[in-house]
Amino acid sequence: MENKEGKKELTGKLNWACIPLETTKGVIRVFEKGAIKYDGYRTWLPGIAFSKLFSASMRHLIDWFYYRKNKDDESGEHPLCHVIANCMMLLTYINNKKFDD
Repeated sequence: MENKEGKKELTGKLNWACIPLETTKGVIRVFEKGAIKYDGYRTWLPGIAFSKLFSASMRHLIDWFYYRKNKDDESGEHPLCHVIANCMMLLTYINNKKFDD
């Protein structure tokens, strides 16, 4: 049988199949819970001190690595999801100087 699949050029485009999309759901839930906690969607955009995001990341890393926690007490998500969310915010600020606080 002949393959009738359409053609789509992907050269030079991001391949989203390379990342574990299932894992990103927890990170998205962290951002959603943050929107509830801080009264708004993307309230982090104006800028947060790098030291605050670094400290939050370290607390969650220590919870997971040292204390062997697999669930954040407040959000119920894995601590590494919080680390990833904090790092995503940091990278957004680093890559977009308009957000530099």
